Amino acid sequence: PSLITKATHFIQNIKIQQCEEPQIVRYQTSQEFTWHYDELPTSSMENGGQRIATLLVYLNSLTDDQDGGATVFRDLKDSQGQQLKVRPKRGNALLFFPATISGEYDATGNVNNAVPDDRTLHKGEPVKISSKSSSSSSSSQNKQKVI
Repeated sequence: PSLITKATHFIQNIKIQQCEEPQIVRYQTSQEFTWHYDELPTSSMENGGQRIATLLVYLNSLTDDQDGGATVFRDLKDSQGQQLKVRPKRGNALLFFPATISGEYDATGNVNNAVPDDRTLHKGEPVKISSKSSSSSSSSQNKQKVI
């Protein structure tokens, strides 16, 4: 398994089989990732269930607002009451939870319910200068099926 998958496992103390394969993304100047949730629609949960955690690792730095590229949460606020923005800094990681588990387990040890958290709506701002690279890995409420 990759470093990101191992980090996800360590941070969350979950089974490695619950981790999705990491994805690496590179945004060029003016590219962005529009508003989205990391939670899965009900119709897409057959392989492991709902996503309960996302680990986003920044692979390069964008130093100020002029560079763009921040990860922005629409409904989470910073200490000044502004939308929470996380500026990419090489080697830093952002861990958030698109859904919470209820604590109810079935006889096989799988989580029965995971409730999406609507506050985690987020986007990647347009990159204004240079490029932005990041890697993300999500963890589901139950074991992923090997395909």
